Amino acid sequence: MKATLREQMKQMRRALGKAEVRGRSALVAQRLIELEAFRRARGVMLYLPVRNEVDTTLAVTHCLNNGKTLGLPRMDAANDRIVVHRVDDMTRQLALGRMGLVEPDPVKAEVLPLDAIDLVAVPGLVFDREGNRIGWGRGYYDAFLAGLGPRVCRVGLAYAFQIVEAIEHDGHDMPMHYIVTDEATLGPTGQIRTDMLK
Repeated sequence: MKATLREQMKQMRRALGKAEVRGRSALVAQRLIELEAFRRARGVMLYLPVRNEVDTTLAVTHCLNNGKTLGLPRMDAANDRIVVHRVDDMTRQLALGRMGLVEPDPVKAEVLPLDAIDLVAVPGLVFDREGNRIGWGRGYYDAFLAGLGPRVCRVGLAYAFQIVEAIEHDGHDMPMHYIVTDEATLGPTGQIRTDMLK
């Protein structure tokens, strides 16, 4: 089930053109910025998109222009984990990482303490209406999110077609508090947050 959904969504995302990714991502970013939990958050962890993931550029710019502490993830290959770095300058503090991903440069961007993060935006391949998530299957984000504790708001970012009714999950999976798509904002227990719709 998970493997089938994972492959299906990979194909659907790959089929998106650049203009469609930009347009849909802009709608997601606007809904994220309008989310009350995002407005309250002083420290926000976003991600840099790969493989047609929802583009976070607009949300990154909003954080940098509005006094929020911005954290971006780096894969610590030696310890097989995600490390978050504070980034204030996107042109000077990023570098190409070992996995071919653009990441914070650990020499130029200091590690951001986990207690400085109030909200984390999480990529994924599939989400369901209960907030469960299917990623790439490596478990990096689940392990990272488990270490943040219950105080931090977890927000999944996805295109509307990535939402399904239900997916398999186990005790290691960390459900999202919200899922923000280009069409709606889903809150706890899969309810559409109509107060967030524009």
